[in-house]
Amino acid sequence: MRDWWEHPALLAALVVAAAAPLLWPAIPPLVDLPGHIGRLHVADAIATSPYLKQWFAYRWALVGNLGVDLLAIPLGHLIGLELAVKAIMVAVAALTAAAMLWLAYEVHGRVPPTAAFALPLVLCFPFMFGFANYALGIAMMIGGLALWVRLAKAGRTRLRFLCFVPIAFLTFVAHGVAWGMLGVAAFAFEWADLRRAGFLRGVALLRAGIAVVPLALPVVLLVGWIGQHVEGPPLRWSTLSAKYYYAMAILRSDDELIDVTSARLLYALIILGLGGLIFRIERRLGAAALALFAAFLVMPGTALGSFFSDMRIIPYAVALALLALTPKEGMERWRTPVAAIAILFALARFGVNGATFHRVDAIWSAQLAGLDHVPRGSRLFVLANVPCAEEWQQPRVDHLGSMAIARRDSFANGQWPMPGGRLLSITYAPARNFALDPSQELRPARCRQPGSYSLPQAVARLPRGAFDYLWLIDVPPAQWPRESWLIPVWRGPTGMLLRIAH
Repeated sequence: MRDWWEHPALLAALVVAAAAPLLWPAIPPLVDLPGHIGRLHVADAIATSPYLKQWFAYRWALVGNLGVDLLAIPLGHLIGLELAVKAIMVAVAALTAAAMLWLAYEVHGRVPPTAAFALPLVLCFPFMFGFANYALGIAMMIGGLALWVRLAKAGRTRLRFLCFVPIAFLTFVAHGVAWGMLGVAAFAFEWADLRRAGFLRGVALLRAGIAVVPLALPVVLLVGWIGQHVEGPPLRWSTLSAKYYYAMAILRSDDELIDVTSARLLYALIILGLGGLIFRIERRLGAAALALFAAFLVMPGTALGSFFSDMRIIPYAVALALLALTPKEGMERWRTPVAAIAILFALARFGVNGATFHRVDAIWSAQLAGLDHVPRGSRLFVLANVPCAEEWQQPRVDHLGSMAIARRDSFANGQWPMPGGRLLSITYAPARNFALDPSQELRPARCRQPGSYSLPQAVARLPRGAFDYLWLIDVPPAQWPRESWLIPVWRGPTGMLLRIAH
């Protein structure tokens, strides 16, 4: 008999609730998303725009970072690029939530009362950071793992082998890290399943390795992707303190106390499951979660052009561990209150996310009003006020300047082309060191990154002939420059557009 928390209408409502915070803002206020929108506009319009080809070049290639790109451009022709990107991110959130519930059902034979605890991780820190292609890859990874389990239960191993050849390639093309996570999780699940069936460790390792062969085939594409990295160090390792920070920041939104307390609650539930107190952990999915946690520990912070490669993994390792939880036998009286608490927790977290999006959307809308005064085809130097990372509440304007590319066919600094990792390159030589990320970040001196400037430094060193406008985003009036060659065009409460007199 189905329990009340397994009712399809309630599960559908939870899936909708996971995506609901993204519905209100015109642009989902995710840190990197404006940068993605600007890059996608270049990819789509560079052949026809009389302006973009002066500053950018775009070369398509088959790399492990194309998920949203391949969907947004054709959909953008129908409904507009910004709305297309929004629709895709809303769909990604809903699909990830649905995939989580499906995976829990396939593993336990029903949706356990604890499953809703995992749903807030749909809007985890990597998602809020705007890792769009990765988020789509994760939805495919979790859904793929659920299908893997379903076909295994049905004894359809040959069909599974055939199905996961294209699934592996599609997941890799969406995002290479998500593809790797699918392979690691499926291998660990298969190994634990074989051990449960009585196979010796060595035999289980061998058979599990054979089972995931179709998932390994995209390595041929990975070799070509690695070959494109011809500049800079391909790997950079995070410190242990950074790893701990990422583990505590899995639900980072606006309020550090609320977010960290929420994360600690989830870890406490997992610890209870590990100890067999109230809950138990399903061994196969628990093994997959443990394997992803180990991958988080050994993964470098930067790999193959992807920043925060390790930070991306930990929320989904936690999600798998939570989906593996269920009340242990003899604890039937706890099932209803646990389900109620889990659902209320998920809804509360979605409310927190919605409040964050509402706050950031107001900031973004106020700043983007300056673009109404920018002539099409202008060259903008952007400076966005970005606090140090330890300040939990952020305006998330790091890449908001890239909306000038999408809306005004303009040049704006702050894109992040990387060999093999991105397909966009900057060809505008006059901009010199004022073209790439993080030149647009106006950070306090204690956390300023190489390649960025203070406002006085930028004004003094800016190659004036290379730019038409200086756009200050979320910069308080007390810091606005007053040089005679900077002519105010638009003022907002904490933003300003200045024309550069040549």
